[in-house]
Amino acid sequence: MSIAADRIIAISTGKTVYRDGESVIKVFSQPYPKALVFREALNQACMEDSPVRVPHVQRVFYAEQNLAISYEYMRGKTLKRLIAEQPQKSEELLKVLIDTQRLISFSRADMLFPLKDRLASSISAGINDAMLIYELTKLLYSMPDGASACHGSLGLSSILIGEDGAACVINWSRAARGYYLYDAAASYIQLYIEGEQALAEAYISMYCSSNDVSRQAISPWITLCAASRLSEGNARERELLCAFI
Repeated sequence: MSIAADRIIAISTGKTVYRDGESVIKVFSQPYPKALVFREALNQACMEDSPVRVPHVQRVFYAEQNLAISYEYMRGKTLKRLIAEQPQKSEELLKVLIDTQRLISFSRADMLFPLKDRLASSISAGINDAMLIYELTKLLYSMPDGASACHGSLGLSSILIGEDGAACVINWSRAARGYYLYDAAASYIQLYIEGEQALAEAYISMYCSSNDVSRQAISPWITLCAASRLSEGNARERELLCAFI
């Protein structure tokens, strides 16, 4: 399947996303693990019946030699684009992020992979120091359990605002089932990775005040989230992530 350059929506490591009529096709470059492709499709399908608005998964198929997922196309602008266009509304749009995150945390998704197991695997894959792995794993399993849906990387690029003003959440590859405060840590890290450090600090302050949560309660999850993403980050991202570990 050839992809016309003018139809490409996004390109990231191992993935190309483009529009095809009323569908969005995400193509995974080889040797992207087959199991992770199906898990991403499952994660999003699990959320289709939740209170959160998500594009419906249509099918998983081979596009020539590469696996691909077809999703329902959703019209709208990302929060990232809206903030770029209207920086004076940054606080208002960050509140949309926090409100959407709260809605996700109210969702139970029993078929999502357990958060602690996913983090433990990712931490081991991204760190070579055995003692550091031990300390992080010990910290991980000392943290509270939970049964909330967690998006895992909810940033400004993962929320579309439609013409009707409703939020739609995309990019569910890191979704898991676990403690809701992890998702606040993951959004904080995601904003940093997206180059939005000032917004990251504004976000975490707003999140804590609006949810009556202390920064100290989220800090261990920030460490764990950063450690879990080392295995997939580029050089710039790994340097940034190491500062939180």
